[in-house]
Amino acid sequence: RQVLMKSKLFQNFAIVLLIGLFSLTLYACGETPDKWTVSFDSCGGSAVQSIQVEDNNRIEEPDDPTKAGYIFIAWYKESSYENEFNFETERVTNDITLYAKWEEQTSFTIKFNSNGGSKVDDVVINKGEALSKPQNPSRLNYAFVEWCKDEDLTIPFKFGADWVDEPYEVITQDMTLYAKWVHIDQIYTFEKIEGANEYEIVDYTGDLTELTLPDYYSGKPVTKIGQNAFRDAGLENITFSSNLEQIDNMAFYGNDLVSIEIPASVTSISYNAFMYCYDLEKITVDPNNTIYDSREDCNAVIEIATDKLIFGCQNTTIPDSIKIIGEYAFEDVSLKEIVIPDGVVEVQARAFSDCIYLNNVTLAGSIKTFGESVFYGCVRLTSITLPQITTIPDKMFESSGLEEITIPTTVTKIGEKAFSSTKITSINLNNQKIELGEGVFDSCRNLVSVEGFSGVTSLPRRVFYYCDKLTDITLSDQIRSIPENAFTYCRDLTSLTLPTSLTTIYNYAFLNCMVESLSLPQSVEVIYPYALSGASNLKTITIQNELSSSAFRAITNCSTLETIYVPSEYLEYYTAELGQDSTINIEVIQ
Repeated sequence: RQVLMKSKLFQNFAIVLLIGLFSLTLYACGETPDKWTVSFDSCGGSAVQSIQVEDNNRIEEPDDPTKAGYIFIAWYKESSYENEFNFETERVTNDITLYAKWEEQTSFTIKFNSNGGSKVDDVVINKGEALSKPQNPSRLNYAFVEWCKDEDLTIPFKFGADWVDEPYEVITQDMTLYAKWVHIDQIYTFEKIEGANEYEIVDYTGDLTELTLPDYYSGKPVTKIGQNAFRDAGLENITFSSNLEQIDNMAFYGNDLVSIEIPASVTSISYNAFMYCYDLEKITVDPNNTIYDSREDCNAVIEIATDKLIFGCQNTTIPDSIKIIGEYAFEDVSLKEIVIPDGVVEVQARAFSDCIYLNNVTLAGSIKTFGESVFYGCVRLTSITLPQITTIPDKMFESSGLEEITIPTTVTKIGEKAFSSTKITSINLNNQKIELGEGVFDSCRNLVSVEGFSGVTSLPRRVFYYCDKLTDITLSDQIRSIPENAFTYCRDLTSLTLPTSLTTIYNYAFLNCMVESLSLPQSVEVIYPYALSGASNLKTITIQNELSSSAFRAITNCSTLETIYVPSEYLEYYTAELGQDSTINIEVIQ
């Protein structure tokens, strides 16, 4: 019985062992598992998650990976890209790896998210090209700031045309740019216009270089830009609103604007609204404007009713139809040359003042009048031909580089400081009767000679002040006085014949003048106390008549005076006036 039980246990153990061995044999012979793994090698692109798939089933194609500068083509079975994997027909029967094939991208699409602003169209750009900045979007009650690369608006995008000193963005992939905005209350100060349901901009405190001005504020139109509103604001580009009617004094003074377009709505522009905008190259006026135009692409603003050029820029060409060049029209503009055509009859005050690059000017013969300081400070302007005018106004060429000029015979008046601080070496007044203004040749330090002076019957103050190279001048016998500082600092003027009609010599007339001797005509009556004060080279004076005690004392105030010559009949009188302690000699005229 025990033997029988042991025999059955052995049989059961043998059966279990055989079943296990059979199972191992089946597995070793390759029985198919339930699932397979599909792996994705994106070959430098974004990661793609592997997929578990049941045996002999198809898989769903995953989302395309991305790779900067490349376009995804397809998934391949081999890294050598010989056979493309077909997701619609192929079934997975083992573990596999698929390989992403790429093609280098040669163009990119740039999208613009205006963040609530007006739509900006997509741009397609070729590889290696710089992206030009699109026109700024608009948004009610907001001012556009810039385009950014990130949704958080912290990384500005560098457009090609805007970054001269720094590298622009190299586009290597499709991308979206995001608009950054600032509320208009943060950068503008508005005031309601008295008597109107409209607003004006009176101040700008932002730091933007480009602006599109708002059409409305608090639901009311913005129609005016006030005085100095954008002065020295650093603006490079400005787009005016369609509601704008008035641009006030110096509204954009001293900005970096390159071009401006005046809208049709504008009815009033101050002549100095864009003064000292040195970089201004292009000016246009909307053709529907009824008050102003920029006819013939002249790059200027012209008042239609008067044919008056209000202001221009460095590229202005003055049309033949212009009659008036307005005051300050080109002040401090980077002009190099200008032709004022026939038909122009008036050039108003300071029209070309401080045009420091201006070296060539052609003036129309039709011009009748000039305003003061027209060519003031034009340091490169060395010569000019004047039309047949009657007056050269005050300061017309002051501080210019003028070296030579011919005074027309029609001139009867030359205004104050007309040629002051110029480089003229000689002047001929044509012996015409001419009225001279104060300081007319003041500080002409290259002036050597003056001719044709006989028509000048009155000398103004400071007429030859600091003309330290002046050596020769013949004064008209009709001149009755030598005014204050007339010959001050005329260091090369060692002799001077005083006119026979002279009655009065004023204070400091010969201050630091190198005249060595003077002969006073009999007509002299009054000599001011300091008339000869500072005449640092004056050694002798000849007196022809009996002067008052005060006039004689004025003569003796000259510290360098050594000898006074007098007629014999006045010797005793002048000796007594001089006194015994004087070191000045008195001698009789021989």
